[in-house]
Amino acid sequence: MSIIIYSSLVTLFSLIIMKKVSVNIGLLDKPNERKLHDGMVPLIGGICVFFGAFASLLIVGPVTSELISLFIVAMGIVLLGALDDKYDLSVTVRLFFQSIFTVSLIFYQDHYISHLGDILGLGNISMGIFGILFTIIAVVAAINAFNMLDGIDGLVGASSIVSLSGIAILAYINSHSTIFTICLAMIVALSVYLFFNINPFKLLKNKVFMGDAGSMLVGFLITWLIVLSLKPGDNGESLFRPVTALYLLALPLMDMIAIMYRRVKKKESPFKADRDHIHHIFMRLGFSDRQALLVLVTFGTLFMLLGLSFEYFLAPEWFSLLIFCGFFLFYCHFIQHAWVYTKNLKLLLDKCCR
Repeated sequence: MSIIIYSSLVTLFSLIIMKKVSVNIGLLDKPNERKLHDGMVPLIGGICVFFGAFASLLIVGPVTSELISLFIVAMGIVLLGALDDKYDLSVTVRLFFQSIFTVSLIFYQDHYISHLGDILGLGNISMGIFGILFTIIAVVAAINAFNMLDGIDGLVGASSIVSLSGIAILAYINSHSTIFTICLAMIVALSVYLFFNINPFKLLKNKVFMGDAGSMLVGFLITWLIVLSLKPGDNGESLFRPVTALYLLALPLMDMIAIMYRRVKKKESPFKADRDHIHHIFMRLGFSDRQALLVLVTFGTLFMLLGLSFEYFLAPEWFSLLIFCGFFLFYCHFIQHAWVYTKNLKLLLDKCCR
């Protein structure tokens, strides 16, 4: 209970204070051809989520060397994101430092993804030392997947809560208090941030954005929690099987792979910013930002629950992977023919929102 109180209060007061400070330090998002919001919006949501979550973890304890190292690296990720918000860093610089931070944590904590499970039905696939490289790629990819998803109010925050909730449920079932507590601290901090971002009851004069600092933070932390969850315990069993991670990260992962494939196919940089993400497609089809948010978060939640079901009932890992790949192919087909699939859904949402 104390973790909930500290995380919510520290995040709340950080948001109130940082909204005023953001003007002085230049952390403001200005409208342009890709950003259609009104006026300049403070980019301090992610920084405040970091303050709230880690302050509560350090206050409640226990303060271990692993928590301190995670805190230091997460702080580096947040600083990198804040600098990107302010100075628009190049892709090369971002990827370089994201990799450096990930490598430092891998070697300090001696945690990395060492196996892929029985995803081919031929037995456990062990990666050995190559697991280190795989982990670096996976963490950096997830950081940028959440960063790319940050296009409408509430989407990254709500999607992060979905992923963290899935990990928290599995941690609770398996009595892993450390991972559960970190997830809980982040979920509470993100929930407070979402109130300031979405402003559901129109109580706030100005909203705040998460910024690259926030999207990088949640992408990093969620993936690192997955890395920790996949490390075999004393009984030789991990918290969940590797294939389940795909379901926990379904929306940002599918969106990133699909958008990067389309960019490469058009002979463009896979990191080029544009308005072709899934949320942009919904908006062009006439959905409001709230309607698009509802549809996409529901999509992510259903995937998370499906992954938990496969994990709970110990569905064959090759089967779980096959189902995920099937859904991904349908996702790619869907975004190419979105108008056909969303026409009736749009009518239903319009009736519900009247």
